[in-house]
Amino acid sequence: MGFLDKIMGKDEPAPTEVREPNPDANPGPKLAFEPMITTFPMTLVMRVRSTQYEKLTGPWLAFQVTKIEDYYGAKRDILGKFRVQFGFYRTPAGKQIVRWNTRTWDNLVPMLGIEKKKDP
Repeated sequence: MGFLDKIMGKDEPAPTEVREPNPDANPGPKLAFEPMITTFPMTLVMRVRSTQYEKLTGPWLAFQVTKIEDYYGAKRDILGKFRVQFGFYRTPAGKQIVRWNTRTWDNLVPMLGIEKKKDP
């Protein structure tokens, strides 16, 4: 059983063989949000969510976006905060351990999406 499966409460053991992704399989919900260029300036409330594990969801964060470059900067910031939140483990003794190295993170990013909070 994998570490994330154990945390998420899944009872199935982790596969022992490496499986190639099936290109015909449903990749899950499309969570990416791209703003319309004509909608600036705006305040966006976004979070990162994994398409594989529902419980891997970052907090809602608000960003003031005045141009498209600000949006992509906010996207980098929110992904960085998600990596810090879930990519490191702090032991009871206080030592911080890397859970997701750079290679793991690079493989995980395509499975993450940016979700925009619906306007009230």
